[in-house]
Amino acid sequence: MCRTNHLGDAILDFQREQYLHRRKSDGIYITNLTRPREKPLLAACAIAATENRSHRGHVVQEHWPASCADICCCHRSHSCCWPLPPGTFANQIQARQLLGTKTSGGY
Repeated sequence: MCRTNHLGDAILDFQREQYLHRRKSDGIYITNLTRPREKPLLAACAIAATENRSHRGHVVQEHWPASCADICCCHRSHSCCWPLPPGTFANQIQARQLLGTKTSGGY
């Protein structure tokens, strides 16, 4: 999900928006953790979508890249589209962060 979390201080208050991901020039990812339960779930969903094509939703348009459509279907939104090849999230998350996710529902 992120290599480094920066919770910020008064200087970074303007960046505290829901689901903000920003990479600073020195390589640190600034992540808002206002909804800590949803962050690992979104990351797990994105990993499942990019790594396993059978979990892809049916709202795929032909001009979208496959991995982009996977993430948009998982996130239930069409505005989050950006090109992410398979394996993008695999090296950025640790197994201990996924232990709290519920595995029922066919996943």
